[in-house]
Amino acid sequence: MSDFAKPGADEVRIPDWLTPNSLGWTDGSLTQEEAYAREQRGIEQLQADLPVQFSERAATQMLDVVVERWNKFQEDKGRGSGSCDMTLLEDFAFGRNYAWENQFIGSCFPPGTLVRMGDGSNRPIEMVKLFDSVLTAEGNIKPVTATMGREVDEDIYSITTWGNPAVLMTSEHPVLTQRGYVKASSVRSNDFIRLPARLAESANVLMTGEHITLNSQMRRRVASGDTESRKRVCSIGESVGGAERTGTITVYRKVPEVIELTEEFGWLIGVALAEGGTDGNKVVFTFHPKEADTLAERVVVAFRELFGIEASKTIQYRNGPRRPDGSRKRGDARTCKVSVHSVAWASLFDSLIGKRPEGKRLHSDICGGSKEFLMAVIRGWLDGDGHRDGEREQGVTVSKQLAHNMVSIGVACGMRVRMSASRPALSHGVKSRQTRYDVVFGVNTEKKLKGAATYSKFDESGVWRKVRAIEQVPYKGRVFNLEVEGDNSYVADGLGVHNCVISNTFRGWVKRCIYQIALCGQGVEYLGRDEFGPESIAPYAPWSYGMMRRRGGLRGGDGGFCEPMGASLLKDGILPCSSPLLAALLNRIGSNQDVDFPEPRNNAVYRDFGNWNYLDELAPDACCPLVDTDNVRNLDQHVKHAQAYKPMFQCSGIAVAKAGTHRDGFTIHKRDTRNSWAHNMGWHGFFIASDGQRFHRLSNESWGDEVIYNIPDDELADWYRRRNVSVMTIGEIQL
Repeated sequence: MSDFAKPGADEVRIPDWLTPNSLGWTDGSLTQEEAYAREQRGIEQLQADLPVQFSERAATQMLDVVVERWNKFQEDKGRGSGSCDMTLLEDFAFGRNYAWENQFIGSCFPPGTLVRMGDGSNRPIEMVKLFDSVLTAEGNIKPVTATMGREVDEDIYSITTWGNPAVLMTSEHPVLTQRGYVKASSVRSNDFIRLPARLAESANVLMTGEHITLNSQMRRRVASGDTESRKRVCSIGESVGGAERTGTITVYRKVPEVIELTEEFGWLIGVALAEGGTDGNKVVFTFHPKEADTLAERVVVAFRELFGIEASKTIQYRNGPRRPDGSRKRGDARTCKVSVHSVAWASLFDSLIGKRPEGKRLHSDICGGSKEFLMAVIRGWLDGDGHRDGEREQGVTVSKQLAHNMVSIGVACGMRVRMSASRPALSHGVKSRQTRYDVVFGVNTEKKLKGAATYSKFDESGVWRKVRAIEQVPYKGRVFNLEVEGDNSYVADGLGVHNCVISNTFRGWVKRCIYQIALCGQGVEYLGRDEFGPESIAPYAPWSYGMMRRRGGLRGGDGGFCEPMGASLLKDGILPCSSPLLAALLNRIGSNQDVDFPEPRNNAVYRDFGNWNYLDELAPDACCPLVDTDNVRNLDQHVKHAQAYKPMFQCSGIAVAKAGTHRDGFTIHKRDTRNSWAHNMGWHGFFIASDGQRFHRLSNESWGDEVIYNIPDDELADWYRRRNVSVMTIGEIQL
């Protein structure tokens, strides 16, 4: 086992592989890269020795008496029985709601960005709702625990991969690369980005009643019978010799209550996506005249064999030259149409495939079909809107949702697929063009598409695509983001992304404290005590103290990081704690306003407060009045009052002293309990923002010399990703 002492002991001894001599910090014998590699090996050993400390906290149950009060409070607020509306938490605990200004500074996407839902469909991010299930970047299905948005006026990033169109996102949004989660501004041209794929396969039948919308008159007609015969007048273009004629059509009123999701029905849906539409009274498939005896006839047969419906097939002709009597001769064939005259069927198809070419998409009830059914959908779509060129077939659409439907289904079914987007040039008299999406499928799934070996890496759960272009583009408007349980990730416009937002840091920590104190009666535990005990939720990060200072551009040892850290918290909408108990604590330990660190005058006082006892007194204030500071309301005021607020942050108990400077320029500290009590700034081991955007975990029990070299962004992200740390998990609730 590791030679760490148990949490709560007077001293925690650092393993040999973390000493200055072994890492070569003091004498500069190792570069920061060499030291980092050496430390990583030790961390892996530490993880093997202490598996419990590297796991997530078990669920904490609410006290019975609190559950009763909580449920009663929610019912009084109009919530349903058994609900758990966390937006009421502050009001329940303190009798008021607190304002959190500028709380959403995290990663975001513009409206229209498609999120892959858990049922296989795609939905614009601004339309995703709380508790909707989404596909995560890791390939899991998890619920949305928060939705958010903000206004921005800034340059955002456009990332294009080989085989996927450009995706727009704010600069700090992490995307899943083979290096781990990397923020958009740090993505490299040689990165491979993850595009997850997964079939829902959640249904084998379609319940049509959920898709048909009829007015009361039409409902009465449907109830009166299955069919109705009507006469109609054919158009001149349909007539023979130019004379009008009458014909009989059959109007089909009823739709089967249940339709099996068979391959033939899947093919019919695919053709409808390519060639179908409705006019409110009927379903219409429009083909080239040359397809009258092939595709058009197969659609007629499909309706007959699947539903017992005789769809009408007509050929429309262009007007020919006029006769002497003024009538026109029939010209060349123009189109072939297959129609099913039925308001009910038209309503069904509108729901299943969408309206208008740009609105075509697969309904979620269709996306949940079997692999064979969905492959048939692709086949039907390509038969209608595709063409074959050697070893590939290419489908074309102006619907972004439909293109993403086809790509996600194809990849999940093991096909080699790529997509591109283009906007045709404007021609004379045309003021606008719709974006065209080309989806290319490899005919032989054993053969990769041209270039795929270099630019794409397919596997059973998705594909890695190489970055093709990275650009910054100006953007002004709304952006949106989601929080997702578990993986803390989702799929946006095909790319796997992380939901790193401010609520994963300080505000989430505060709300977690409220939950733990008000509902579970365990406030102190979540404020840092037992951080590395049996119920720890975060991994030990030995480099964190120096990394935080370096990453935030903060000085350490010479006392310069309190002010910028406070400024960062203010940018997040967070203010320093103004509790009089904290002021009393600082006076008791002998701090003065002229130094950067509160300094205990003797070891007895140090041990009194260094073992977290003072948190029992400060816990209520630490999770409630953080926004009640009298003097400071904005960043300008903070700068004005910076000196007065320097010692107002709570201390963590790390006792350090400056030991020297590494050859790379980083300050080296060592343990010294005699004359300094250094700020950890980690709020007792949890996350804070060190530069207003990036969030770091800080160790609160890192006795001994600290790792002071800089950790690359991608390595830090990979550390958290590989260990699947979910710091916001509170029992079974994701805050």
